Amino acid sequence: YGSYNTLGSNGITSALLNLFETYPGSDILVTGHSLGAAIAQIAGLDLKLNTDQYGGVSIGAVNVLTFGSPRWARQSLVDIYDSTVDSNWRVVNENDIVPTVPYEWQGYYHSGTEIHYTDDDSLTYTQCDGTGEDSSCDYIGDSVDDHLNYLNLYESCDTSSDYIDIDDLEFLLSMSSTMDMLSTSDQDFDTTMINNNDIETTMSNPDIDTTIMPTPAPTDFEEQIIVKWKEGLDQVSKIALSIAVAIGWLCALICCLCYCRARAKLNQVQGTTGYFQFHEV
Repeated sequence: YGSYNTLGSNGITSALLNLFETYPGSDILVTGHSLGAAIAQIAGLDLKLNTDQYGGVSIGAVNVLTFGSPRWARQSLVDIYDSTVDSNWRVVNENDIVPTVPYEWQGYYHSGTEIHYTDDDSLTYTQCDGTGEDSSCDYIGDSVDDHLNYLNLYESCDTSSDYIDIDDLEFLLSMSSTMDMLSTSDQDFDTTMINNNDIETTMSNPDIDTTIMPTPAPTDFEEQIIVKWKEGLDQVSKIALSIAVAIGWLCALICCLCYCRARAKLNQVQGTTGYFQFHEV
């Protein structure tokens, strides 16, 4: 909920208001993956019930489609959510670990309706009942890869991407030093074009000509950072989730051992003469 409020204050709320002011009465599809899936469900509920925020605009049907959502609400709130949004489809891929947490015994529950893909390659799925916690759709959530692979689309930080690339990282690192250099100048400037090969800067002072500033080559230390970023970025989510799973299973094992030890001690005490004499009195 805190993440949702942060997004709202950073512009999502105003963007939604502008959208419905421009297209009054329009339907909306809210979607998200993982944490974004939980936030999407909160957003759907907020659009329907927050009249203080959205009462002044006309909103059509609010439909929610999520992928790999964790449990995010108490049962009472889930019931309100399911009866409020116009439609809700919660897609789960094979043995995705994230939808199995937090646990029901912790007081958290899923919304309905779950669509469980049992084979992502053939896109074979089962439509579960509308409760959100259909026991016939239970599975052992032990896979991080299944969380990152939905509908045969694998979520990763591909270094060949236009958004995360070695060249882009080199540029960003060199850009920092370039902007530091420019900030020491007494002249004001407006940056009008930035790309991986050069920085075109139009100076506000008419006496200064427009110049093309080449991107400085990264240092050896910066190159090491780039290589480490490339090798590690795609594994960060896998490692983090794997560590969380390992810690969870370790805690469960410790609790189980403590329980067994306590039961053994209790049975040992119950077998003594003093125990029976105490209870007979």
